[in-house]
Amino acid sequence: MVANEIRNLALRTQENAHQAYEQIDLGILAERLNGLLHASEERFDQLSARVGESLATLHDLLKHMSGHLAEIEGNNRVIAAGVRLGEGADRHLRSRSDWSQGLIGDLQGLYREGEPAQRTEHLRRLLQEEKLHLDAGYDRLADIRRRGEIRIAIEPQFKGLSFREAPGQPLQGLDAEMAQALARWLGVKCRFIEYPWDCCLQLLEAGSHRREQEADLVWSALPPIPGYDQVAFSAPYVFLPYVLAKRTGDARIRGLDDLQGKVLGCVNDPAAIAVLEGLGLRWPANEAKPGGRIRLANLLAYNDQGMIHDCLLDGVVDAFAIDLPIYHWACHGETSPWRGRLEILPGKLGPELWFYCAAVANAPANIGLLEAIDRFIGEYRQGHEYRELVGRWLGQVYDDPHWRFVDGVHDARSLSLETAL
Repeated sequence: MVANEIRNLALRTQENAHQAYEQIDLGILAERLNGLLHASEERFDQLSARVGESLATLHDLLKHMSGHLAEIEGNNRVIAAGVRLGEGADRHLRSRSDWSQGLIGDLQGLYREGEPAQRTEHLRRLLQEEKLHLDAGYDRLADIRRRGEIRIAIEPQFKGLSFREAPGQPLQGLDAEMAQALARWLGVKCRFIEYPWDCCLQLLEAGSHRREQEADLVWSALPPIPGYDQVAFSAPYVFLPYVLAKRTGDARIRGLDDLQGKVLGCVNDPAAIAVLEGLGLRWPANEAKPGGRIRLANLLAYNDQGMIHDCLLDGVVDAFAIDLPIYHWACHGETSPWRGRLEILPGKLGPELWFYCAAVANAPANIGLLEAIDRFIGEYRQGHEYRELVGRWLGQVYDDPHWRFVDGVHDARSLSLETAL
């Protein structure tokens, strides 16, 4: 009896539930749920779009920041190189300053403590100690032959011109070997006075240290300098192109126009910088000068010749404008550490070949020496030994039969005329 009641109750409940379900309208609920779902999808799409925009903005910011970081890193390399260059110049200036102060102190002591009658003799002795020539008729060539040695100032880190592949080895290269050939031609020993290239000409007036004798001549990648009245130059002993070098495989740089926005290196040579300006290159120091067509990020002019290959290899500069022999061996020499890592672009910078000269002090005592150097160069350039030497260090012999000095360059002829007057 009870079981039947329970079963009937369950059946009635089931029937009532079915009737209630049929009477409830779920359309409104479904419609609202669909609306809610659609609104949620729209908001999700909007959120996704905003997230995408934010990610794109963040990506652009990171990319922009990366560019600035690369620029900062490049500037830091430039600054570090500039500091090294400045340190070298500072050391040289301090050395010369100490020398001058010492000499002034000796002169003051001579006049303060010496008896008037003895001052002339003391001054003569001091000048002799300082290796200063007192004889108005002094002839340097005769002195060279008398002592059996010629003192030649030279830069010891010019790869391809005057350098060592390892410490303790003799200097080799075009300049070193041709200077030695001059000494053999004169019948004397060759003594190199090794000094930074941009300071070599100073050795024609005084030695590298106090009370050291001055150099007889400079044979070290010298272009003739107009208006430099203290120096007289020989005839050219080699002709060469001024070229552009880059890291091997750097597809960004195919010529001069590709230097826009790049850092360029060069040797700290006024003639080289003038050529670059003439080609339309501008950098922060000369950006206001008319005629510019290529804007460099910067120009680094190097005094330290030991840095001029690694600065390109290490990315301190993007390219290097340089005299061909200074990079020819570096790029092609069998034992060069830069072989296959640096390359020289075809062609030359500027329309004309450059040339190097030897240099002596522009003084009457050097007329005979300078004339002898010119005779040697004229004879040596005609021989097989010269062609072999230049071919080895430049790759080929260059020549310009129409060369001439620009106005203002002193040579043997002008020195003779000035002495005669």
